Amino acid sequence: MGLKNLLEELSRVSPNPEAEIDTILKLEFSSSLVQAKVSGLSEHEIGKLEKIVHERVSSGRPVQYILGKAIFWERIFYVNESVLIPRVETEILAEKTLEIAKEIRARRILDVGTGSGIIAITLKEELPDVKIFATDVSEKALRVAHRNAQLLNAGVTFIQCDMLSCFGENTFDIIVSNPPYVGESDPFEEYRKFEPHIALYGGEKGYEFSLKLVRQAQNRLKKRGYVIMEVNPFNVEYFVESINLKHKIYKDFNGLKRVLVIENG
Repeated sequence: MGLKNLLEELSRVSPNPEAEIDTILKLEFSSSLVQAKVSGLSEHEIGKLEKIVHERVSSGRPVQYILGKAIFWERIFYVNESVLIPRVETEILAEKTLEIAKEIRARRILDVGTGSGIIAITLKEELPDVKIFATDVSEKALRVAHRNAQLLNAGVTFIQCDMLSCFGENTFDIIVSNPPYVGESDPFEEYRKFEPHIALYGGEKGYEFSLKLVRQAQNRLKKRGYVIMEVNPFNVEYFVESINLKHKIYKDFNGLKRVLVIENG
């Protein structure tokens, strides 16, 4: 089956079939540049690519779950249906956290709701001298995070914990999170039905979880500490009105409000 036929087949379930082929090539064959690389694959590799595309179309499952891996910050992480699929927009969250951590010379950082561990592990890889902690309420998600830390030899301390309940006062320089922020009535893409709802839905309005996290963070942060979190660009204005704290919002590459930074005064 040629590239044209594969793209046509994928278009039945994907709004961007070429991007999905590119993802498969990067994850499975360490390649990109769809047109050139597909034509350069061996007969065995073409057969493997066709099999992946057929499973994607027949099952509807995201490519990353089919392959058991995803890309974040140019690293490959293990994923399964117990965790969200890493998205490129979340790299803005990691980027801003790294920037602030270096600016304030952070020594202790906590990643809340770590899921696959991508944020915590990325921070540890980029800031090897900083103590990185990560929590999740899901035991299954923590298994995935542990596996990724082992794969990348990252010394992150993982703790099963509901938000910040297991930490005392003045513990962290930065608390970072990509929390669940989809509202119960929000429209969502079809593939999200395969992702864990606990990691997607933040309450009726979508930002209730985030609001609780910000409130818990106030006395867990050191003076001049920061809460840095990914937000829903479509309800962030209502969210910041609810917290009424000094903050900055940063946009992603699509111009959407994506990362909220709150300084603990």
